[in-house]
Amino acid sequence: RRAPSSSGWLLRWFSVLSRSASRIRSGKAQHAEGPTAMPNSIGLRLIYVVDEDASVRDGLSRLMDSAGFQILPCSSVAEFLQRVERVNNACVLLDLGAVRKCEPSVRAVLQAVAGLLPVIALTDISASVTTRYAREVGARLCFRKPVDSAALFDAIDWSLPNGDQ
Repeated sequence: RRAPSSSGWLLRWFSVLSRSASRIRSGKAQHAEGPTAMPNSIGLRLIYVVDEDASVRDGLSRLMDSAGFQILPCSSVAEFLQRVERVNNACVLLDLGAVRKCEPSVRAVLQAVAGLLPVIALTDISASVTTRYAREVGARLCFRKPVDSAALFDAIDWSLPNGDQ
């Protein structure tokens, strides 16, 4: 699929994100209707897996599924932004390589999403500039691939508001 390039798409996302942020701050996100709520899956912890490499995306998806998470794999940041279904009780595993290929306008929307959803960055490059870049896109943590599964699960539990359940 091609990512929409119109400015209307960006405005729509900023509007959705603004409403989502208001619901989260007011504590109504769990019972909200619209893009922040999914019927029959409110209690499930959702992991968005965003990676351009299909084998990495599939491997992470299988790992998360084996731990009981609901998974939504995406091959690009633009696809992720189109498919965001909810922000409550959800987390993003984001490949920084996919972010580097985005247009600045898409990165701006991603930063707004990172304000609502915990983002854990994954990279195959080990450098201080990578960590700085991860912070710029709103990531709470950054791991170098291959990721230790126990460390990744701990990071997800720490990132999710319901991680102690």
